[in-house]
Amino acid sequence: MATTQTTPRDSSSPRGSNTPRKPRPPRNTNTAPRKTRTNTRFAYDTWGIALCALGLILLATLLGAGTNSGDNFLGRTVVHGFYLLSGVGAWVFPFVLLALGGMLAIGKSRSFDNMGALGALYVLFIAWWHLGRVGGMKLAYHFLTDNLVNGGGYLGGGVSWLLRMLVGVFGAHVVFVALVGIGILFLVDVPLPSLLGPVERFIAEWTGKGKEAATAQAKEAVEKARKKPAAAPTERKPLVQPPPSVFKRTTPEPLDDDLELDEPTTDAPPRSQPTLFSFRKEKPEAPAPSPRPAATLEEDEDEEPTTPVVPVLAPAVPTRGEPRPGMAAFVLPPTALMAPSPPAPANVADGESEERRQIILQTLEDFGIGADVADVAYGPTITRYEIALERGIKVSKIVSLADNIAMALAAIDVRVEAPIPGKSAIGLEVPNAKPRGVSIRECLEAPEFVNAPGKLTFVLGRDVTGAVKVADLAKMPHLLIAGSTGSGKSVGLNALITSLLYRNSPRELKLLMIDPKKVELSLYEGIPHLASPVITNVKQAPSLFKQALREMETRYDKFAKLGTRNLEGYNAKVEEAERIPYWVIIVDELADLMMTSGPEIETSICRLAQLARATGIHLVIATQRPSVNVITGTIKANISSRIAFAMNSAVDSRTILDQTGADRLIGRGDMLFMPIDAGKPYRIQGCFVSEHDTESLVNYLKEQGTPNFDVLPSTLSLSTGDDDSGEGEADDDLFESAVRLVVTGGSASTSMLQRRFKIGYTRAARLVDLMEQRGIVGALDGAKPRDILIARDDLDGMFGKTGVFET
Repeated sequence: MATTQTTPRDSSSPRGSNTPRKPRPPRNTNTAPRKTRTNTRFAYDTWGIALCALGLILLATLLGAGTNSGDNFLGRTVVHGFYLLSGVGAWVFPFVLLALGGMLAIGKSRSFDNMGALGALYVLFIAWWHLGRVGGMKLAYHFLTDNLVNGGGYLGGGVSWLLRMLVGVFGAHVVFVALVGIGILFLVDVPLPSLLGPVERFIAEWTGKGKEAATAQAKEAVEKARKKPAAAPTERKPLVQPPPSVFKRTTPEPLDDDLELDEPTTDAPPRSQPTLFSFRKEKPEAPAPSPRPAATLEEDEDEEPTTPVVPVLAPAVPTRGEPRPGMAAFVLPPTALMAPSPPAPANVADGESEERRQIILQTLEDFGIGADVADVAYGPTITRYEIALERGIKVSKIVSLADNIAMALAAIDVRVEAPIPGKSAIGLEVPNAKPRGVSIRECLEAPEFVNAPGKLTFVLGRDVTGAVKVADLAKMPHLLIAGSTGSGKSVGLNALITSLLYRNSPRELKLLMIDPKKVELSLYEGIPHLASPVITNVKQAPSLFKQALREMETRYDKFAKLGTRNLEGYNAKVEEAERIPYWVIIVDELADLMMTSGPEIETSICRLAQLARATGIHLVIATQRPSVNVITGTIKANISSRIAFAMNSAVDSRTILDQTGADRLIGRGDMLFMPIDAGKPYRIQGCFVSEHDTESLVNYLKEQGTPNFDVLPSTLSLSTGDDDSGEGEADDDLFESAVRLVVTGGSASTSMLQRRFKIGYTRAARLVDLMEQRGIVGALDGAKPRDILIARDDLDGMFGKTGVFET
């Protein structure tokens, strides 16, 4: 190919012809910047060495200027000239040369740009020194030799003489103070309020006025909010626009043109993104009035509410719950149950951000990549630097330098987003030195959650710009969550459950929970939203999935009779008492289920994922072992919405997200969220839900009622399942005795029932089949004995304490 490009025929070929010479111009455009950068680097190194050498010569000459040696004629001549030119400033000049040369030599090339400002400050200081020496003398004394040598020389004397002529001695001092201050601000590139802010806060705290002002401001905000709680619900109207996407943004600019976003329905202004490279630290302002629960106002004054206050969390008209014996009209929980949000700290230190910016650019320059930082976004735990590359540079070069950039920044890890969706830039996500947490309360009170139309909307946390992110489970319609131990997976699952409980009454939502760990979801035992007790025995999980499949078929039959296609259409046509609630099946650890009943669980999950969306049945499946044996290809194909917390390896990240990235998360709630309608995941800092918050919410819900398992009886109950014949009903008494015999004896077999009860094989086999249908014994596994799925303590709850069959 290279030979054909150098032939005369190719060089004279007309433009636009199909010749091998066509790819040559891009190759030339790539080599020119490389040569330019090499020459620039060489020039900086040369200047650095030269300045250091000159500074050492002048310093040595100054130290030996009093000797009578005849050598060093050039140095002594230069020093004498500097004494006449700048006076005592001659001692400063060698150190300035050494500092500049050293910075250039070690690679701080951008320091060369500030030489003009440093020179101006140098002249101002020697002129100011000269004015202080001769300020009380006559103007003619400014240029005496003694004053020139011990003052500011001809340079400082001339400037001070000119200012003294124009504005006098006092005015000259004022001008010098102003000019020196301007020069320092220009060098440090920090606004004056940022420099005076710490002094002002110190004085306010020392005098005690700062705390009093903050307290008065908070009380004023509470009083204003107290006067407007009743008007907030009337301002919200049902949305008439199309249904939203799964992932909602709070900023006007979308991350992806293909992602459909919702606009808030409130009149409150949207959250503004942080100013890029802003060194001004804004003073805290009173929070703007927003539609938030009235119960939160009571907590701000440390007063217990005497009557239940209905929070305004649900859009449009909230359903008031399920009137049952012992349960009054349901009241949605107030956000006052959650711990108050911690005060938001200031943004990343301005100096730290600018220093990191310089390090990133210098690192890229060392590897021959020309770039600039076009934008900076400050998030709760990370800061994203948007890098704009020069023409002709491959994006893959930046991706391959992630570890080098992390080492240069001394960061835990650096994730590269190449490119940022909707922007012609590459994102470098660097962990903050002082990360801030995101509480569940601040997300629940955010307008993005309060005004969301979906009943299954839940909060995720805050993104890299600090905006609250929410998602709708009904639009997903199923969710797969994965994360290693300690990554925040269980906390994220609790945030999802808490969000659903804050938006729905027991008549609108039913939860089915499977908790093989026995400590994560068991906290929710006893809340009225449960359709079944929390399953902690993994061998009972297949029975629960079978019940969900039967419920799905039943709902489809109801939809067909009424001529509707989904749950929303059905509930719109029937009376309120006949409405069907949403079902959300939550599995805390899928790996345990797959190890015990893998094929059966996989089949049930796939059927529900494929068919249950229209019936309002949704799956939320979590695991800490995202291997292909747990998250199989069939499960991944049917569950497209996924959340990945920190992973141990890139292989695990590919298993859950089909791409790397989760292996570079920093943990503690840091997640990548990939909704069904997004091509790339979004990085979000998940909100934190403490155990105390969960207990407060559960106790509040328990006070309003108890769970009604008649909607979905327990897998231990005898009223579930379909009786295939009347024989089972006729054998109720014998069935109870058979169950007690099997549970107390620890084994289940047809021959044992035949011998004990003196019955035939058909009847004994029928009793064993009934036990399997009820979830009392496990399925037959070859020659192995059947597993007993219940304990002896459960017998009294099933049959009562009478009629105990003793073995």
